[in-house]
Amino acid sequence: GDTTKDIRYQNPNPSTYGAKIKSIVVDNSNNLSQIAYHDLNVDWTPPVFNGVVIDGSNYDIDTLMQTQYVAKWDKFYDANSGIKEYLVSIGTQQGSDNILSWQTNNLDTFLTIDNTSLVPGQYYYFNVRAVNNAGLSSNIYSSDGFIYLPNGNLPYASFYVQDTIVCSGVSIQIINNSFNADSFLWIMPGANPNVSHDYTPQVVYNVPGTYTIVLIAYNQNGSDTLIRNNYVKVIQGPVFNITYNNLSENPPYYVIFNNQSQFVDSVLWNFGDGTTSTDWSPYHIYNSSGVYNVSVYAKNQNCENTYNFVLSLFPVVVNDNTLDNYVIIYPNPIQDELNIISSEKIEFLKITSIDGKVLYENSINSSLIKLNLNTFNAGMYILTVATKKDITNKIIICE
Repeated sequence: GDTTKDIRYQNPNPSTYGAKIKSIVVDNSNNLSQIAYHDLNVDWTPPVFNGVVIDGSNYDIDTLMQTQYVAKWDKFYDANSGIKEYLVSIGTQQGSDNILSWQTNNLDTFLTIDNTSLVPGQYYYFNVRAVNNAGLSSNIYSSDGFIYLPNGNLPYASFYVQDTIVCSGVSIQIINNSFNADSFLWIMPGANPNVSHDYTPQVVYNVPGTYTIVLIAYNQNGSDTLIRNNYVKVIQGPVFNITYNNLSENPPYYVIFNNQSQFVDSVLWNFGDGTTSTDWSPYHIYNSSGVYNVSVYAKNQNCENTYNFVLSLFPVVVNDNTLDNYVIIYPNPIQDELNIISSEKIEFLKITSIDGKVLYENSINSSLIKLNLNTFNAGMYILTVATKKDITNKIIICE
């Protein structure tokens, strides 16, 4: 296009327009309308700001305690087209508007609002920008922020839980979002524990029902109490009652798990050795000694929970109550060969039946013995190992 016809100048000042647009309309009979005029603001630069933005009406505050919030700022300046309006917002970060969305404040350089939407203990920032008569917006300028403390120097008690409907037997974490407090007293009837001084206590409700939680927050200036009546609803979850019996004193270990849990529809056992079972009371063989983290996942129609326990399986060491003397017998149960290791010379071995009948005996002078028992019938026997004293132990021979 013809650049000589472009508008080439800004407004020299806000009261003098940079351009005037004229227009004439011609109808189908070639009649001319009157000339229409439009004064045009021409401004190529946004407003500038050399002042300050404060939280407060007369001086900057860092803590807000009253029921109204006031912000104030110096005037912006625009040499060409002047200021048309101020846009303001409030947010939890400088420049944000998540509390008060951007809105016009016309040409007023102060803002007064009720603080009913402010959360105690939260920091907030006031933000402002100016728009000139040419539609250009300035940068955003923010206050240095304030914290809302309706109680002043007193503590403010506040807490919540993520889910107020929980299953019995399931641990829940209470989130403490109090402020201005340096100690706490929790009163939680029906919970375990039912009293706590922890900052964020972890509790368990074992009996279905609806429960109230009380928090008292303290500092050197006083206390504040928050009571949430009928706050947590507890529904019936699985109740675990699990025991186990290790039939073996040496590997492989034959372990029977006894499950007398209640309010359970199905279970999933993880034996800690890479194997699982859905049996109610399973029987499991551990081939090696070690520490096994066993878990039982149980669920009913409404709830689920997991019970964890540690199972330690190691060869039995029979000793005479001193650190220096010991006898190790393995494996137990036995399939073919029995190994016996002693810290002292073994003088004599004897195997008897449960009713006392001697089935094997032999004088020995060794601390390491391998004994083949494949001629014995499956069952339980009594092994006697004589060193300086007789040591007896039950052994199981498998088929």
